Amino acid sequence: MDKVPQQDDQYRHYVELLLSHHSHVAAGANDSDETEAIEAIEDAMTQLWDELDIDQRRSLSGLSSDLNWVRRRGHLAPRATPSDRVTDADVERAIEASGRGEWHDVLRHLRVCSAKLSPVQVAKLRSTAWQQLGFPQIARQFAGFASELERNPMPLPMPAMPAKTEARAGE
Repeated sequence: MDKVPQQDDQYRHYVELLLSHHSHVAAGANDSDETEAIEAIEDAMTQLWDELDIDQRRSLSGLSSDLNWVRRRGHLAPRATPSDRVTDADVERAIEASGRGEWHDVLRHLRVCSAKLSPVQVAKLRSTAWQQLGFPQIARQFAGFASELERNPMPLPMPAMPAKTEARAGE
């Protein structure tokens, strides 16, 4: 089990910046004002990053990856563990952490075993975890995606992503 990150004002502020960043990127940087807004958010995130401890950084890096997963319409990250390398024990660890209410561990284990679960299950578990951690604004991102997947069970097309912004977002 990783150390649980301190959810202080800096952590919470970074979460807000990260959500804003992902919202702008998902909307697409089609004009110079939008590009400037994204760059300003990224600059603020970079400054704040240096003030976070290693456990906070690990948690927020994972959140960024999870939000990118939503933006990729549930498609796994390029460096994600492929399903043939995910074991039943990996899935069991996520379920056990959920039963113990160890929500940061749930999120960490989901990043390992998500290839073996349906995107709806992953989105719902992420929503529950972030809600339980006291971040309803994040939980809504995953709950909304789970609802969208339930309405449209067919694989969703992967959106085109701006190369510069994707690389700066840590994926």
